[in-house]
Order: sequence, then C-alpha cells, then structure tokens
Amino acid sequence: MRLLKCVLATGLCWGLSGASQVYAQRADDPIQLTADFNEAGDLVVKAEKRRLGTYSAAIDFQNVQNLTVPSRYRVAIRSSGPLIVLKSRGYSQSTHCGRKSVFVLGDRSAKPDTSFIYRLPFSPARGATEVRFAQEDKSLFFHTAPPKNWAAFCFFLNRGDTVYAIRKGLVVEIKEQGTSETGKPGVVYTSDHNYVQVEHADGTIATYNVLEPGSVCVKLGDTVYPDTPLALVGSFDGTQYRVALTLHYITDRIFAKGNAYSYEHAFESVFINPVFATADGNRMLVSQNRYTAVVAPELITKEMTKREMKARTEK
Repeated sequence: MRLLKCVLATGLCWGLSGASQVYAQRADDPIQLTADFNEAGDLVVKAEKRRLGTYSAAIDFQNVQNLTVPSRYRVAIRSSGPLIVLKSRGYSQSTHCGRKSVFVLGDRSAKPDTSFIYRLPFSPARGATEVRFAQEDKSLFFHTAPPKNWAAFCFFLNRGDTVYAIRKGLVVEIKEQGTSETGKPGVVYTSDHNYVQVEHADGTIATYNVLEPGSVCVKLGDTVYPDTPLALVGSFDGTQYRVALTLHYITDRIFAKGNAYSYEHAFESVFINPVFATADGNRMLVSQNRYTAVVAPELITKEMTKREMKARTEK
C-alpha cells in the first residue's frame, strides 16, 4: 500500500558571497530550493517545483548567523517562486545559513470535504462486488503496526476489469514498471506493484494500487473524472484480482509534550473512510459486504467547470 513518502534533501548552505553550495540534493528531488541575498542583506529562499501536485515542505534552518529564522517552518508548495524571506539582523559579522528539508506529496492545509460522494472504482455492469478492508489483514505490515487511522479498501474484481477514477482530480504520480508480482503463485502481498495517484480539489489524494502492468491509460498531468478509466485491475498471485484504494490527506504532525520536534517527521497522513454512491444509496462501506456501483450524470459532472461541461456536451 502507498503510505506517506518523504523525500529528504540535506546540507544546503548559503553565504553572503552569493554563492550556494549544494550537498546531497538530488536532481530528481520534487522541489529544488535556492536562495539569493537582496540589497538589504535578507536571504530570499525560493522553490522550483519539478513534479506535479501540491507538496508540503518542512525546512530546518541550521548554523544560522546574522539572520532571523523560524523555529518550525512548514509550508505547502503549489508552484515555483519565493517561499520565505529570512531577515538580516544587520550586524557587521558575516551572514550564512544552512538547512535540512523534507518534501511530502500533499497539501498540509488541506480541508477535506467529508460530505463528498465518491463513485465506486468499478463498472456498474459488474453487479454486486465484494469489498474488504485491507487493514484487517495483518500480514500486510510484516509484524509492524499499521499507520494511525489507516484505511484501505480492496475491491475483488475479475481479470480484465477496468478501474475507474472515483472523483475529478489531477494525475500526479504513476508507477508502471511492469515489475508487479502478477502471476506468481503463493504471493499474498508485495510492495512492488503499479499504482496511480490523483490529487483532488480539497487536497485529498486517491491511490489506486495493484494495476495490471502495461494497462495504465492515463498520463501525468491528465484531469480525470468519475467516468475516466485508469487501468485494468492487477493481481499478486495471478488468480485473485483486486484493486486496493486509499484516500488520504497530509497534515502537520502534533508533537506530544516531551517529544522533540523533528523536521523528518513533520507531517503525517490521515486516511478517510468516504461515502460512496451505491445501488442501495450513499453510504460508508462495510467490510465483506457486496456493493453495486452507480454512475449518475450528476456524480460525473459535479466538479466540472462550465468549459468542461461544454466540451463534454460537444463530444
């Protein structure tokens, strides 16, 4: 299952000479941080976004001299541009600043719409389909405790069934390397599987796990809707086909009294048990029950803009 994934970038040092030295900031990091001094001697920290989607950053400023810095700096990065201005203290001594940082896919200021109605990720033509809560299967965690509030839904489908988007959103991450364990007898679970991640307007992120290699039919940057096919369902063992769905958002971690703040653990994922549209009405799912999908027109068009509605009508 896809859980909170952090990207660490460490050891960036800025000095008043204007030169920047970068240590261990990789070319494939989702965010590149740079800094320049302005005429007043303030340090202007900038972000260059290199991937789609909203990212949350926690920056730990270190070895600071002649600058005023925040103690716990966390920010959502939606586009490239200036992040923060570190004010000069105006002393005659030299000025420099180092930092360590972590980047997480997701918006730390997300405000999830808990009343939103989602579609089920399979075709209504399938009829009644079984769902199980993946968190009930302790073997998935290999003797470790599941993340707090973790919720994942396994929908048991047939080989060749299509997986659909549950809500309008932006495709922000795809893994399709064709290295899934599909077809290997005895494989109950592996973290090496294909997936698609979609960011929604309220900051929630849907992750569609266990997809058939070579079947993903969307690309990064696509806008998907509740009737958009994403891929074909995959399998761990070649006999049981299921798509594992999670819905989560990012929030600032609250550090209990006595626990020191850590920028590496500045954020946490909060998982949602959403309301789905079913043939029996809108409801939260119950594990080991069977549900039939419904796709009413208003479910598909609910979040469409006027331009999107017009384009859809003209097709």
